[in-house]
Amino acid sequence: MAELIQLKRKNPRRAPRTVYKNEDDVKDEVKRVLGLFGEKCYWLMPSANMYGSNEKHDFHIVLNGYGGTIETKFGNNKMSEGQSRCYDRVVRAGGFSFLIDEKNISGLYDALRLACD
Repeated sequence: MAELIQLKRKNPRRAPRTVYKNEDDVKDEVKRVLGLFGEKCYWLMPSANMYGSNEKHDFHIVLNGYGGTIETKFGNNKMSEGQSRCYDRVVRAGGFSFLIDEKNISGLYDALRLACD
């Protein structure tokens, strides 16, 4: 699996949350960052229910004409085998895919800008 680009946050609109208590906090920050792109970004969160696939990532995104996914985790949680397959498929198809947790979320804004330039 490719390593994520760790970049310093350059977006002045609002400082990121400094304390994340769970995966929902990480997802909230991802939503906030995606919202910074305005109408250039369309995203959705497929529902995770008992009839769905465990291979879906948390966020499916189209940003400035580029498609990709974001999977969020918290603590020591890792991607499942199915989520890793999803990551590989998206990247092989030419999209971007990020695994975001409380340790690397500060670089998300810049990584998305670079991925969609």
